[in-house]
Amino acid sequence: MTRIEAKEVPEKPTMDDENKTFRTRLVAVWMISNAALAIAIENINGVPNPDANADEIELAKRQNTYFGFILYSTFGLAAVRFIGVRLPIPFRATYTS
Repeated sequence: MTRIEAKEVPEKPTMDDENKTFRTRLVAVWMISNAALAIAIENINGVPNPDANADEIELAKRQNTYFGFILYSTFGLAAVRFIGVRLPIPFRATYTS
């Protein structure tokens, strides 16, 4: 009896495998960033100040900054979406004829 030598060929990852890896990493980063945001929001007050009035004023400033950031980032993302949707319209006429 002779022994048959089998060559093992390493499999290269396919495009589908690369897409699955990318999606997995994207979801992991998204979850970690959401957790970090939740922790930051929970700790927005910081250490309590003995002067309650000054503490309220500081909290109001922080809340205004936070909500301003949310407002303008939402506006920016909506503007990018709007431009991305409207950008192909001038080029449609050249591709359809």
